Amino acid sequence: MENIKRFIEQLLSDKKLREGKNFTTRVYHDEPILQTAAQMANYLPPRCRKMRGIARSHAALGKSADWVFYQQGKFMEDFEDDFDYHGTFIRYFPTYQAMNDLQLRGYFSWRTKVRRGEVGRTSLSFAFVYIYELLNQIGVPDPAEGLCMLRRFWKSYRVFEPSIDRYMRAWLSDYVVYYGLDRSLLRELSDVAFDENLLVLLRTGTAEDLEMFPALAALSSYRIEHSRFYKQHSAEVEAVACASFRAWAEYYEKNRQKSLIEKLFGRKITCPYQIFQSAVFYDQRRYEDYTYEINAIHRYTCKKGVWTCEKYFGSRGRNRELGAFLRAVDCLMRQEYGFHPPLKEEKITKVLQGIIRREIARYLELKRRSEVPKVEIDLTKLQGIRQAAEITRDRLIVDEEPGEIPIAAAPPPPEEAHEPSEDDMGLTETEIRYLRALLCGGDPGAVLRESGALASVLVDSINEKLFDRFGDTVILYDGDAPEPIEDYAEELKGIVER
Repeated sequence: MENIKRFIEQLLSDKKLREGKNFTTRVYHDEPILQTAAQMANYLPPRCRKMRGIARSHAALGKSADWVFYQQGKFMEDFEDDFDYHGTFIRYFPTYQAMNDLQLRGYFSWRTKVRRGEVGRTSLSFAFVYIYELLNQIGVPDPAEGLCMLRRFWKSYRVFEPSIDRYMRAWLSDYVVYYGLDRSLLRELSDVAFDENLLVLLRTGTAEDLEMFPALAALSSYRIEHSRFYKQHSAEVEAVACASFRAWAEYYEKNRQKSLIEKLFGRKITCPYQIFQSAVFYDQRRYEDYTYEINAIHRYTCKKGVWTCEKYFGSRGRNRELGAFLRAVDCLMRQEYGFHPPLKEEKITKVLQGIIRREIARYLELKRRSEVPKVEIDLTKLQGIRQAAEITRDRLIVDEEPGEIPIAAAPPPPEEAHEPSEDDMGLTETEIRYLRALLCGGDPGAVLRESGALASVLVDSINEKLFDRFGDTVILYDGDAPEPIEDYAEELKGIVER
């Protein structure tokens, strides 16, 4: 009679617990009820038996296994147990209903310790049931805290089972989307990083090298950051790689039906999407019209419980063709720089190889021009020079005697009269003669002696007058010997030989 009395008291206590009356969380402990050994081995607490009854209830008729799991989980949300279990539980898509009585008690006893911060190794299927609970907000105060609980458990349990990584990354992303959490929480996930880098490459025409090159390196199968040549010439490689990619993209825009981005990464399309794929999850929200936009090229939509995803569904990992491109840049620049060891040439199209070689040549030419020293004249000192010249002139004049005409030093030969024309760009006769001597093998020094002009002054004047036409310096002068730039030589000859 005493045992029956205790059993009735336990039932009443469970009823009060379920109805929220006199609520206190208590750990279930086996009580010393007189039973046979066989009965004790299979004893199941009354709360667990009632949970099993949910699957056989009238409300469960026609419902999915996900619905049953969710209802049973909410019913057992606060249950704790203390049972010494040494068995195993292995099942695909594990649920409470798939466990036998001992496994059920073993799971709740393990979960009790996990909630207290004692995460120990157990059957992997138990671990997945606990993850499913968190995904379904079972034992979770709110979605934000639930995400923290998922992360903590993942970091703790992956020490025992690293294989859960392949599921957890996708489920964490879906969790943020489903519960509408801040999109910044997705930044550490590789899928979102792919989108951010691809967005940079989609802005090829406006993106700066500082953001474009890291995007190229992140999406490339060739790890150029480990290249010995890149480590020594990083700025040069980055400039050539970005310029070449822009030219490559422009070529596809003009000569192909699809863009370079579509060739490398596929097209942005909308496909059906299963939220929390491979998990036991009951969609209790069933959105009527819901959109979650991660960025401009990646968004999720749910209409009347049906989910779709819009994104680039091509290769979302490190791209082999992009890797071949960066490796070709490395290889061809090593050849141009005479760098050892060289790389074996990458198999790329002749068009792409030509683009890279052209951009290397352009970069080296710009670099060469930028390194030419510029001659600068301090105009503030010109007045002092003029005053000194006037003093010298006055000293050379002989004092005037009565009836005599003052004699001055002979002036330098006057410059030949020359009317500037549009063809010679306003050059004086002396400047034309000097430029002709430089270009045609004459004697520039003789021109200077005859005119009394300084080489630096003539060169500076010529460069200034011809700048509008060429957009560049046409004569280099570093204080040693003036030298016409070879690229402009033929055109300059056409000016001075008219």
